[in-house]
Amino acid sequence: MTRRDGQEPDPGTWLLHKIGTREQAVTCQIEQTQAEIDTLTTRLRELEEAAEHLRITRKTLLSLTDESEAGNTPPAPALPDHPAHRQIPDIFGDLTRPPAGPRSMPGAGPAHRP
Repeated sequence: MTRRDGQEPDPGTWLLHKIGTREQAVTCQIEQTQAEIDTLTTRLRELEEAAEHLRITRKTLLSLTDESEAGNTPPAPALPDHPAHRQIPDIFGDLTRPPAGPRSMPGAGPAHRP
């Protein structure tokens, strides 16, 4: 770094200028880092709040399960006593067999004979 008159500045002035420049750069980094910390702190609070909501939800669901096991839930409604309603579990109950065709379904009508 030279002065306008072409002479070299004295070492003390040059060193102070370098320190000032470095100090400005470090101050800028501090401000950027503080902004990042603020952003991360906000994000951390949001995540902690979400975790708390999940804990509350779990606790609520477990308490509802405890209540239902204690017999506080109403009994299941009775199924109608109609023949069609009794056939539904028979048709869909055995999922290991192949799907029923029109010949194998009760009441499907006469089967076609070749």
